[in-house]
Amino acid sequence: MIPSLNPLYLLGTWASTEEKMNESWAFEKDKVVKNSYKLIHTKNGEKRELNAVLVKIGNDIFIDIFINQLKLEFDNYLYRSHFFPVHTFSKIKIEKDEIIIQMFDYEWMTYSFF
Repeated sequence: MIPSLNPLYLLGTWASTEEKMNESWAFEKDKVVKNSYKLIHTKNGEKRELNAVLVKIGNDIFIDIFINQLKLEFDNYLYRSHFFPVHTFSKIKIEKDEIIIQMFDYEWMTYSFF
């Protein structure tokens, strides 16, 4: 069981403050997957649909991103990284009108744990 934390926190569209990123994350309550969000990730005008769940571990909040229904489309990096049945975990901070999603450093984790 993965509990959802206050779904109202992420609802809406969040855009990068860096213009060069040209990226947005839109969160809606998912009507198919219980206690999760439908995430519309837009990069350079290309939209892809994923799912997201919030998980609290200790005092930290993490976001689990995954694809519920796979479509073979290769142009979106976030979508493409989920072609295998994997989940992507990132630390998330919610501060007033801002969310910060901190992706884990793959190289650091590889050398630290293996």
